[in-house]
Amino acid sequence: MFQINEVLQYEQTLYRILIVFDYYVLWIKVHDDKAFPELVEITELEQGFQDKVLKRAADPYSDIATVIPEAGSTAQLKRDANYAAIKPLVELENCYEPKARGKVVNQIVAETGKTKQSIYRFARRYWQRGQTPNALLPDYKNSGAKGQKRRATTKLGRPRKYMPGTGALRHSSTDTHDYLLKMVMAVST
Repeated sequence: MFQINEVLQYEQTLYRILIVFDYYVLWIKVHDDKAFPELVEITELEQGFQDKVLKRAADPYSDIATVIPEAGSTAQLKRDANYAAIKPLVELENCYEPKARGKVVNQIVAETGKTKQSIYRFARRYWQRGQTPNALLPDYKNSGAKGQKRRATTKLGRPRKYMPGTGALRHSSTDTHDYLLKMVMAVST
């Protein structure tokens, strides 16, 4: 009845099914930064469907599976390194037991030199986003302000140490471009 990576909505919270056992399901909250896998009885889930408090939902990270990072790109290198680091943890069948999970995390920390916080963050991201290596791709699409010009309101860079003043406020590259164009036109005439 339940499938691995299926997304369920209980009241207003999304959960992803990680492992299906005979009488239990291992699931994790999809949008919780501190979530860990939890065991839930299948009979409870079936009762939730009957009571209409539990229903199937669309996967919010379904687009990640189709992303193909460029070979040798920073995103691909980070994804592969992070997956290699957490592989022993995510392949652990009893990852829902804190003692077993903690022991493996400590081994990973000793081997890789990464922090516990990073290992747990990568594992959580892997579980919450569909248990594929692409789940560990960096979220570069959320970076920057595409299509917007940056306006400086204060001096950029290190504060002045020896001479008072406000420094250069560069509003856009067009100011410099216009100045250079005028200089070239003045020299050529």
